[in-house]
Amino acid sequence: MEEYIEFDYEASVISARDCKGNVQYYPPTHNRNEGGILIYNYGPLANFVASQKMLR
Repeated sequence: MEEYIEFDYEASVISARDCKGNVQYYPPTHNRNEGGILIYNYGPLANFVASQKMLR
């Protein structure tokens, strides 16, 4: 069952692994979606959250 859930923002964490098994993690980023489609991705997330707090 699916339902709409109200939330403040959506974030992504990207990681990658090379052929030797080394893993790299990148800082969380903020996603902007419209109609269920990713419009842009802004990062790192800490910068976005700080900027939003300054606007309030």
